[in-house]
Amino acid sequence: MKLETEFRIYLQLQSFLREATRSRSAYATTAYPPAESVWVVLQSFAAELCGQEALLLCRTGETKWLAWVPDYGEVTLERGMFSLPC
Repeated sequence: MKLETEFRIYLQLQSFLREATRSRSAYATTAYPPAESVWVVLQSFAAELCGQEALLLCRTGETKWLAWVPDYGEVTLERGMFSLPC
């Protein structure tokens, strides 16, 4: 089950990276609220635990997101734990 989840995340990441390289402006101008498959910058308290960036996978609540952090795995983030890229 975990391998299937990691593979699904890998495929989503590859798809996102292809789209981001085609259109840099679409990556940089992300509107609020954040959308799925968007890289976000983790705030200091979240970054200390895992890393500097996360890929939003899906919304799990009003202000919660399931995200993937490289070299860490899946995490649940509250809206205040990340910011959109500039």
